[in-house]
Amino acid sequence: MEKRFVARPYAKAIFDMAIQNNELQKWQDFLYAIAELSGQKDVMSLYNNPNVSENELERFLMDSLKKESFEQSNNLVKLLVKNKRLKSIKTIVKVYDEMMREHESIGYVDLISCVELSKDTKEVLKKYS
Repeated sequence: MEKRFVARPYAKAIFDMAIQNNELQKWQDFLYAIAELSGQKDVMSLYNNPNVSENELERFLMDSLKKESFEQSNNLVKLLVKNKRLKSIKTIVKVYDEMMREHESIGYVDLISCVELSKDTKEVLKKYS
């Protein structure tokens, strides 16, 4: 519960900005990228290392996410590092995804198949679940 309480304001602010600028997918792609990066052991080691400054961590994250980043996403990185919320990114992504699905009227379904699904089909379905 506490994680969602912390994550919701971030997700809501990102979502509102994404709606305003018509960048829902762009933000979702960035959030997935930073969540994947922050989940790596080496990144968490840097995050928890008292000898690594906030500026160094910000620069590392921005350099690592250069392909997916844009001006506002860099501001988010700075905010997450400054407020020590990088560990909350996966919950932020989850809340953002919920908001996006609701906005786009996307629901959940159970898929039942009478034949084995191909590996490629399974991967596509996993990506969007």
